[in-house]
Amino acid sequence: MVYHAAPSLLPGGFLGVDVFFVISGYLITGILVSSDEPLGVALKTFWARRIRRILPALLVCILGTLLLGMAILPPDPFQTLARSAIAAVFSVSNIFFWRQPRGYFQGVVEDNPLVHTWSLGVEEQFYLLYPILLLIIARWRRLWLVPAIATGTVLSFAFALWLKTQDPAAAFYLLPSRAWELGIGALTWFAAQHFSGRRVRPWAADGLGLIALIALAGSFALLNGRTGSVGWGALPAVLGAALLILCAAPERGIGRLLSLKFVVGIGLISYSLYLWHQPLLALSRVAFADFESLRTTTAPLALLASVPLAWASWRFIERPLRSAQFAEPKALGRIALAAGAACAMALVIVANRGIPARFAPEVQRVIELQSREDRERVERGQCALRNEGWRSPPGTCLVPAGGAPKIAVIGDSHASALFPVISKEAERRGQSAVLAFAGRCRPIDNGNDPNTDRKRCASYSRQVVEYLDATPSVEAVVLAYHWNALVDPAAPILPREGAAREVAALIAALAGNDRRVLVMDPVPMAKVPGIPATYAANLGGRAIPAGETYQEYRERTAPVRAMLDAVQVERMQRFDPGPLLCDLENGACELTKNDRILLRDNHHLTTEGAEIALRSGLLETALSGPDK
Repeated sequence: MVYHAAPSLLPGGFLGVDVFFVISGYLITGILVSSDEPLGVALKTFWARRIRRILPALLVCILGTLLLGMAILPPDPFQTLARSAIAAVFSVSNIFFWRQPRGYFQGVVEDNPLVHTWSLGVEEQFYLLYPILLLIIARWRRLWLVPAIATGTVLSFAFALWLKTQDPAAAFYLLPSRAWELGIGALTWFAAQHFSGRRVRPWAADGLGLIALIALAGSFALLNGRTGSVGWGALPAVLGAALLILCAAPERGIGRLLSLKFVVGIGLISYSLYLWHQPLLALSRVAFADFESLRTTTAPLALLASVPLAWASWRFIERPLRSAQFAEPKALGRIALAAGAACAMALVIVANRGIPARFAPEVQRVIELQSREDRERVERGQCALRNEGWRSPPGTCLVPAGGAPKIAVIGDSHASALFPVISKEAERRGQSAVLAFAGRCRPIDNGNDPNTDRKRCASYSRQVVEYLDATPSVEAVVLAYHWNALVDPAAPILPREGAAREVAALIAALAGNDRRVLVMDPVPMAKVPGIPATYAANLGGRAIPAGETYQEYRERTAPVRAMLDAVQVERMQRFDPGPLLCDLENGACELTKNDRILLRDNHHLTTEGAEIALRSGLLETALSGPDK
């Protein structure tokens, strides 16, 4: 919860999910192995109890989140929420979020109210497959249980290590690469049975419990999304959780701390607290995005509000459905009805494209402008998405197709934002433009961005240079990056010593064969997400102060501009979009200018914004001959 609210306070907080998997494997193994019912009956009993335990509170949370989203979310995010709701109902949230363009550590945590249900998808898939295998082995050769689970755990861990190098998102989200954590929990149950009744010296148990607690606390405080999300990085937290289960006796030491009434009370409502905290966090970020004074208090208030909501969910949904007063067919029937209602509501939202009619006419106008821009980006630039993940050569995005490109647009998602305008103008002049784009790749490696795969970014840069060397028709290269990421005010990553030399080396390589390299300076950023309601308010004359001042923009980007100033490469030119995108008379860089929408979110230019930024002289220079 702390990680979702403020990742910088607990950078390894996402490992709470890994701890949860260990506990889940421990508990479920105990329930299954202790059953003496026939195989079919045992499976039916187990699955029915899991359905009653998990789905009712989840479905109420989904329905409530969709209703809140109806009042808060713009159409596109609302459609995504609806699709994720359907995935959550069918226990495939982890697969749904794996297939999204951005990964867990790339803003999805903040954006989607139901992103946390990915872990529930892993757990439910485990509940479907594991009991069958476990009970079959237990009925056939009980002595084979521990060797079989241990073998599966080792294989899953090895697979996670391999998959992380091939597809980090798949390694993070999917069951096969997470099963080893559940397997550690299962082996912990067998270890607990082995040591049960045996005399263990209290000082030894307390010492091991303290070591376990240190391993957990250290993992939460010191690891991040790049170092600890899958495999070796998660191992200390997983083993720490297993050791804590074994050593935390309730009558002393760490166990006494965990047995306090307050801690036990949190444990009772923990499932509903898990369900509700993320929807409230994500939706509150959107609802209060325009209020600068509330930005620091929104997350704590959302977490605080989730506690009584979780208690009500536990008291009136979880506890009654676990009691004997609800006959199984009756309970399952109500659950099926609620699941159908959630899916029907979600399908209506998707079918009506997020129901834009919810908004006032001026907001609908902005939504239509964004939809029109989205269509153009798909037609003229978002073919770059085929390059996302570096699965294709850089030359695959050529407009118009089949021509010999005269201009190459290179960089990250900021380059793709410029490409629709550049390619359209190039085509009007009878020329072709090519886009080589890799999201979240910077021209330098500062080493502490958990969302950047440094190995693949280096490979991408080599591919681009090789492509240009093999394409002599390219006369000009436009270089555009999210330079702002190097000086993010939330987590400053100032360009380190030697950065200018690395950028100069890249630009020199791009300038081979007498090519001109045209560098776009940093663009202004917004202080809020670029949501339609904010745009509409600005267009309507209310002027919400959602952008930074021009002075703030210049001060924030000064380190990057100083780094670029130090780059001395022949045939390199710089272009500053700031004076065009900002209103220099009042010193403001807002979301709109002359009723034109400038930003899609807090740092990506819209097509209209790109048209204005390119008036800095970059577009004309790029499309003119070398003598220009």
